[in-house]
Amino acid sequence: MIRGKGKLIFSLVMLIIFVGMLIMSMGYSQKARFVPLVVSIPGVIVSAVQVFIELRSFFKKRLKDEAVQEIAATVDTKKRKLPDAQVARSEKIIIGWILFLLGLIFIFGFWVAIPVFLLLFFRIYGKESWTFTIVSTACSWGVIFLIFQVLLKVPIYGGLLEIGFA
Repeated sequence: MIRGKGKLIFSLVMLIIFVGMLIMSMGYSQKARFVPLVVSIPGVIVSAVQVFIELRSFFKKRLKDEAVQEIAATVDTKKRKLPDAQVARSEKIIIGWILFLLGLIFIFGFWVAIPVFLLLFFRIYGKESWTFTIVSTACSWGVIFLIFQVLLKVPIYGGLLEIGFA
């Protein structure tokens, strides 16, 4: 129950932060508020949806608690917990993936690193299908290109090899 409350509280805090960011950005000039609006509007939408999901989940769990307690009283169950060695291994794997991404960005830049990393991460770590992997990678790269290259016209780091768009 505490975990559900924690998720709800975190979602509410994020919603408050994004709404505050949105309100504060209205005081800026039209040009200066563009980036805060690009970040805060989707943030408000996603946070509001997450708050809704967490509220719905929270109230569903409260209704089911009585039934769960009855079942738990009749069945002797121990909470399953991952062994510390397995948790440490999982953490090392994720840290390795992050370092791999940073290395790709440093050498090849964002335009090459993002699709290469996503392809490998979805396929190897996530064990996703090729269809999901390719579509997700293409969509992610396209959104990043659209936002930074087309809309914001911000030059993106091209890596040591200086791969990028002029």
